[in-house]
Amino acid sequence: MTDGGGVRHSRNPEPIELIDSHVHLTDLAACPVAWTAGTAYDRNYLAPDLDAATAALPSPFSSSLRGFVFVEVDAVDAAREAEFVHAYACSTEPRILGMVVGVQSLPAGPNDPRFLADLERIDRLNAVKPLIKGVRYLLQDDAQPDALCTDPAFVGAVALLGTRGLSFDFCVSFRRHPARLRCAAALARACPLTTFVLDHLGKPDVDAHPHRFAEWAAAADEIAALPNTVCKISGLVTESDAELVGEDAAAVAARFSPFVLHVIAAFGKERILFGSDWFVSTAKASYADWLALLDSIISSSHLKQPFSHADKVALFGGNAKRVYRLG
Repeated sequence: MTDGGGVRHSRNPEPIELIDSHVHLTDLAACPVAWTAGTAYDRNYLAPDLDAATAALPSPFSSSLRGFVFVEVDAVDAAREAEFVHAYACSTEPRILGMVVGVQSLPAGPNDPRFLADLERIDRLNAVKPLIKGVRYLLQDDAQPDALCTDPAFVGAVALLGTRGLSFDFCVSFRRHPARLRCAAALARACPLTTFVLDHLGKPDVDAHPHRFAEWAAAADEIAALPNTVCKISGLVTESDAELVGEDAAAVAARFSPFVLHVIAAFGKERILFGSDWFVSTAKASYADWLALLDSIISSSHLKQPFSHADKVALFGGNAKRVYRLG
């Protein structure tokens, strides 16, 4: 546009509508969660709490959260959790655009009656409102054997998800079990029709010596090389043992930027998704602080391929809409 003298002015881009790919909700009376007991998380986290956390989002984002994907929170009864959150989305929280639910029967295999009953439950809920887009199974648990990712029954069940139009979120902790990130790559390779979503960059050891970075990066590259994989840029702040509150902003960005920049280069801008990991992330940073931190990293002048406004729209919502097939 121009002023009266014919001088052209650039128009400010529209605010980015944020769609968060990774939000947890809990109602402990409806769906008990064992791991939160005795921790700072030992309370309910529902719509009013999320409203408070996202009340004042920083520029360049719109003033409030447009929508989000609910991700299971390792409840004692995953089926009960799915039922509760689906009903909550239908009655109370319209910003739940999609759900990634827990299916504890996955290791039993594709023909096991328990697994088939879980799939039937998903079909029944989606017939009411098609919100369940994927399944998550915690491959990070200490009790899980490394060989689970190559177990024929488990592989068969995960492969069946893809034929049913369901993605698979895999939560792996490189920090605790380094070998499992490569095992997860083998699982994704064995199930080419299933879309795999790597949660939290595979939980790298963000405080470790550089040789650990190289080991994590090589495993992340192996996953990124598979076309049926995407990566959530989420959960990084909780992987640091450092006290981030009050730390210099530049120092915080320097701590996390190598990991963020590596997955951007490995997966490409069209295969990365913003996730807050709220409420778990609140132990280390506020919602707005993590959002601003990530935006500062991708806005750095040191990027070889700077993020355009369109790239940011994709990262902070567009890619989640595509990957999870959100309405």
